[in-house]
Amino acid sequence: MKPEIKCGTSDILCEARGVINQLRAVASVWDRTFGIKDVDTEEQALCWLMLNLSTEALELIRKAENIT
Repeated sequence: MKPEIKCGTSDILCEARGVINQLRAVASVWDRTFGIKDVDTEEQALCWLMLNLSTEALELIRKAENIT
């Protein structure tokens, strides 16, 4: 892989990791704010979905970083 492409890819992965970590922070705050009492709400379900998807996305980013 060309150095300039590798650098660009690394920058993109770094930015993606930052965005995902921000989403996780929002989901964590939401979870602490509303807690178990609202576990059946659509908002809570979206919060958990966002956490699960972000965890999977971070794992994919880690794998991509190992490739580049």
